[in-house]
Amino acid sequence: MMTKTDRMVLGDLVVEVVYRDEAVSRLLAFLLCDMQPQRNRSYVCVTRLAISREQRAWRLSEEGGSLSVAKENLPELALLLLNTGMARLAEQNHRSIVLHSGLVSNEEGSLLLPGGPGVGKSNACLWLSHLGMRYHSDEMVLVDRDT
Repeated sequence: MMTKTDRMVLGDLVVEVVYRDEAVSRLLAFLLCDMQPQRNRSYVCVTRLAISREQRAWRLSEEGGSLSVAKENLPELALLLLNTGMARLAEQNHRSIVLHSGLVSNEEGSLLLPGGPGVGKSNACLWLSHLGMRYHSDEMVLVDRDT
């Protein structure tokens, strides 16, 4: 597969994700469905994250060298990718704050589930999505300071 680039968007900021593996392509299509850039709009690139497959691990590295982490499975790497991308976007977007929280929604509104590690955010989000709510995150949520 040729090198491909996808983007995580927050407002007019973008994190580019560069990869070559088809498994990464399928995963990003699912993870980034709500964070795709609009056509004919200009964005400021915050950073580039590269995903590569090594012998028995997946590696996430940041252009400029401040991040380079290996994970044994792709879902673990995906969580790290989302956390890193969201953190980089939040660092540059001073209108938002990052909460360690889960988020689900339905047509009636959104439910924010804040909490520390191991308190059950992931299980609660999974259970609520099974009951028909839309899953957004079980780890990190960006909240606009103006809302």
